Amino acid sequence: MGAHYTTPEELAALTAAVYGRCPPVVVVSITGANFSIGEQVSSIVARRISLVSEAVLRVCSNVL
Repeated sequence: MGAHYTTPEELAALTAAVYGRCPPVVVVSITGANFSIGEQVSSIVARRISLVSEAVLRVCSNVL
C-alpha cells in the first residue's frame, strides 16, 4: 500500500484489519473525455457523473 495510492482490495483489507470486518465494497469509475487544463468537467463527463450518482444512490438505498 502506497502513501498516495491504494487499491480497493487493499483498502478493504485494511478496514477489516482495523475494525474486524469490512462492509460490502462497490467500485465506481467514470471514463474521462477531455483532459485539457480547465476548471470544469466536460459536458459528457458531467452527464456521466449525474448518471453514476443516481446509480450509487440506488445501490446505497438497497444496501442500507
